[in-house]
Amino acid sequence: MDVDRAFVASVIRGGKEQVSKVREVIPADYLKSLEASKAYQFVIEHTVTYGDCPTFEIVEDFTGVDLKSEPSITTAFACDKLQDRRTTIILKDEVASAISKLEAKQPKDAVEVL
Repeated sequence: MDVDRAFVASVIRGGKEQVSKVREVIPADYLKSLEASKAYQFVIEHTVTYGDCPTFEIVEDFTGVDLKSEPSITTAFACDKLQDRRTTIILKDEVASAISKLEAKQPKDAVEVL
């Protein structure tokens, strides 16, 4: 399962209320898939501009991204997975930076990074 695509599909299924809930919590750059990010951004912009969430067909017509066949998962589950992935990426980067500082014999700077 592609969690990015499944997330966007779950947002569309949830309608404008779902868009309102998640658009501040999950920015488009949390999505690794460029297609899913493009579709998500379109869904947000469409909902803000027109006051209603676009259908799967409209998303596909304007972005070329077909999400109709994505598995039905809860948006909350998908949000958790996306946030976990983002946290993991950030922690890996910070730990790598701290290790680099330690190798350079700069333990105080390593602690600052963390």
